[in-house]
Amino acid sequence: MLSSSSPLNNNNSNSPTSNSIPEFVKKLFAMLDENSFSQIFSWGAEGDTFVVKDPNEFARHILPKHFKHSNFASFVRQLNKYDFHKLRMPEDGQRIYGDQAWEFQHPNFKYNRKELLEDIKRKPTGKAAQATQSAAAAAAAAVASGTTVSSTVPSKASPSDLEKELKSIALCLQKEINGLKETQKKMTEKVKSFDKKYNTVLDNIQGFKKNMEEQDVLMRDIMNYVSKNNFSVEQDLENIIQTYSNVSNVGEVQLERLSQAVGAVDPIAQHQQQQQQQQQQQQQQRWSVPPRVLLVDDDSIFRRLSTRLLQTAGCTIDVAVDGMEAVKKLGTGKYDLVLMDIMMPRLDGMSATRNIRQYDTWTPIISMTSNTTDQDIQQYILSGMTDVLPKPLNQVLLVSIII
Repeated sequence: MLSSSSPLNNNNSNSPTSNSIPEFVKKLFAMLDENSFSQIFSWGAEGDTFVVKDPNEFARHILPKHFKHSNFASFVRQLNKYDFHKLRMPEDGQRIYGDQAWEFQHPNFKYNRKELLEDIKRKPTGKAAQATQSAAAAAAAAVASGTTVSSTVPSKASPSDLEKELKSIALCLQKEINGLKETQKKMTEKVKSFDKKYNTVLDNIQGFKKNMEEQDVLMRDIMNYVSKNNFSVEQDLENIIQTYSNVSNVGEVQLERLSQAVGAVDPIAQHQQQQQQQQQQQQQQRWSVPPRVLLVDDDSIFRRLSTRLLQTAGCTIDVAVDGMEAVKKLGTGKYDLVLMDIMMPRLDGMSATRNIRQYDTWTPIISMTSNTTDQDIQQYILSGMTDVLPKPLNQVLLVSIII
């Protein structure tokens, strides 16, 4: 049994450089080293685990001293990112740390073994993890077959030849960059020229419209004056007034059409629209292979809205209407991410996640729910979920989670 007041034995010869240890891991080890609240937070009995005996008191008194928050669920999510695992408490028998205790373990996080901390790394996610596994498998296969992994650079090429080739490539790239800069400069100048011409035409149209309105007002005043004073108007004058009225009406219609036509070919608006389309295309081309996402929700309207957001982000989507179908799909296929609703018929989201974690501990499962209190989040994390995405979905937050 470890003594709660035993000081850490820091061996300078075994101490890793502080820069190689993740900041979160360093803080966590220092928090246990302080041993200020051993009744709440301490090393485990064997020294290869640490225990949060009271999560509420831990979040209230200890977290704010070392982090910029007092959220226990965020602390658990951070542990999960560094591959710490929560140990299951025995269903039957004695719980030596209490009914509310959470016990965590990492093979390189042990009492009085600070030299092991530099081996604790942040877990890769999604495509990065698969690429790492593929590279490791290829290297192992090469070693097993007696071959070596060779460099893509030809072994017979001399350093001088390589240097010349690199310089040639650099010159070609620089020429292309200069050409693109010149093209961009010309396009910018053309856009500015179109903008000036557009403003000039628009000003002329507005001036012409104003003059027509003033002439119309003047002619109406003349007509009103003549009618009020009972002047005898010759037939020719009446014809002139009627003709002016017809011309005025036709002019207003043509002016309105011209204004709409000018507005439709606004170069600034077209330029902005092209930029938005390019940004959308770049967003869709973020991945060489689009991430495969399993969307699990029983609400058909929400599924359609979520599918549009995921397609905009460049994802490939598969759909399940309840937890039972999600368990079957994950048992037969592989996905980069699972978006899991909580309240569903047949099998709810947390129960489905517990079943999935029995044979798949790697795929990230994100809960989609409007219930995001600290107690709810703790239940989601405890069931095996990776993170929480509040409803209704926010496109920026959704893309950040996928990345």
